[in-house]
Amino acid sequence: MTEPRGAPVGGTLVDPTLLDALRGIQERAAQVSSRLRATRDQLPEETEGWDRIRAASVQIDRLAVPVGIRIADDWATRTSPSALGGAVVEAAAAALRVHSERFAGALAAPATQSYPAGPTPPIADPATDPVPVPAATPRPLDVLAEELFGELRSARELAADLPVPPRGVGRAAQGAVIVELGPAGLVGCTIDPDWVAQRTGVAVSLALGEALGRAVDDLADVTSRSRQAVTARRLDGLLAEAMAHLADLAGPA
Repeated sequence: MTEPRGAPVGGTLVDPTLLDALRGIQERAAQVSSRLRATRDQLPEETEGWDRIRAASVQIDRLAVPVGIRIADDWATRTSPSALGGAVVEAAAAALRVHSERFAGALAAPATQSYPAGPTPPIADPATDPVPVPAATPRPLDVLAEELFGELRSARELAADLPVPPRGVGRAAQGAVIVELGPAGLVGCTIDPDWVAQRTGVAVSLALGEALGRAVDDLADVTSRSRQAVTARRLDGLLAEAMAHLADLAGPA
């Protein structure tokens, strides 16, 4: 009797050709990830952008996260108090544009250029690293389907409680200065005109830096509290059971 070909995964046999293809995809993904990390590490530690009238500048790090805001000493001769917040947002967009151009240029550099090798994740071995299919017999499909749809409904309800995309807000100077951050960076800046009209560039810069730090913390908190991630982990287990059913239906390779 001819033994079925393939590697055992979760109680079923997987065609070795498929495993080789998956290994190739994983290797290529690791190479791309390593190149992206190496390219990012070649960028300056900080990138600065200014608004068109050079009233404000924003500094971002290699990950494009805002790390500083500076207001020109003579900002009052360049713009009005009511327009200064918009100048900060414009400067943030300029910094991100410069960062993106530098990253694209570095990424397009010849492959012969020296790039530090990043860590390559180990290629999964079915004998030691099986795919996440439950070892036990999966539950009946009707039970599994009912729970899966229940989790999907919960995911939609939980998502409604969260800002999409997530947003962090920081305030300073008793609310006179407000900075808003999103996944793409600084997306909002509000400065009370009456408050800022009496302040120097240094004083405004300090207040903006304080609000920025609080916005960074708030964005991190919103992200960590995302109950969508918890739901996604529960769905992973349900999908694994569904995969087990599909594997049983497919039978031996």
